[in-house]
Order: sequence, then C-alpha cells, then structure tokens
Amino acid sequence: MSNHDDNEPTIPAAASSGTMNRRDLLAAMAATAGAFALPTNARAAEVSRDVAIAHAARRRARGRYDPKVYTEHEWKTVQMLVDYIIPKDDRSGSATDAAVPEFMDTFLDIEPGMRVAHRGGLAWLDHQMRRSTTKDFISATDAERRALLDEIAFPRNAKPEYSHGVAWFNSF
Repeated sequence: MSNHDDNEPTIPAAASSGTMNRRDLLAAMAATAGAFALPTNARAAEVSRDVAIAHAARRRARGRYDPKVYTEHEWKTVQMLVDYIIPKDDRSGSATDAAVPEFMDTFLDIEPGMRVAHRGGLAWLDHQMRRSTTKDFISATDAERRALLDEIAFPRNAKPEYSHGVAWFNSF
C-alpha cells in the first residue's frame, strides 16, 4: 500500500528536490497563470497544467515541434513575443529555450475554450501593427515591435483604444 493519496497532486521531481532550474520555473509560472484563467475547478486546472507540461516536454524531446493549435504565422508570432517577455541573457536561456511556446500550444490543445481569446489577441497584435507600419508583428522592425509592446505592456499608461490589447497581453 502506498502512502500517496490518489486525490493529492504529484509533485514534479524538480520541485520535490527543492531546486528548480529556470525552465522548470518558467513552466510553473506559465502553468499557474493559465490555471487561474480557466473556468474550471482547482483540481481540473491543476491536472490540465500537469498534462500540458508533460505533453509539451515529450513533444519537444522528439525534436522539431509541430504546433497543434497555432497556424504557422501564429507560431512564429508566439515564439517572437515570448522572447520579448523573457529574453535570453548571460545567465539563462529565453522563453523559447524553456519551451514556453510548446507549453502554450499544448495547453490550448487541452483547453480549447481559451483558443478564441488567445488567437484573437494575436490577430489584434498584427492588426495594430499593420495600422501603424503596414506590416504584421513578425515582419515589423524590432523598434516597431517594441513601440507597440510598450503601448500595451503597462495598463496604467495605455491609451483607451488599446484596452483589448492591454487585457490580452497581460493575460498572455
């Protein structure tokens, strides 16, 4: 007989050892943020998070990751956007190095109710960029992308017409 209660969540090895590397921490942060947005009970959200982490890790371990939910353009946008949020530095890899896009795609695959709002935000980002530059987000220059992100990253400073983008980006 096991001391493990089937109703209790299992703790990933990295968390139970008391040390977490940056990838584990990023995955946990992303999972926790997504879990709070789910319209499900806490246990279901926890299971969805754990499943998404496991699936994303297995898919990434196989080599090239093929998105289940994102279009090719959305996939490139997500990869670029997460690296603006968590860039590579001298001590750690970027969000893409930590498989954050794979996690997000897997999570959306498991929780289809979140797809419309999430993908709508990506479309909003391209639309706003086209209004100011005639290019989509990934085709814009680094300076153009940063200028738009600065408009939506700080809710208190955002223009009212960017309210939808601000809400989406802050949930991203």
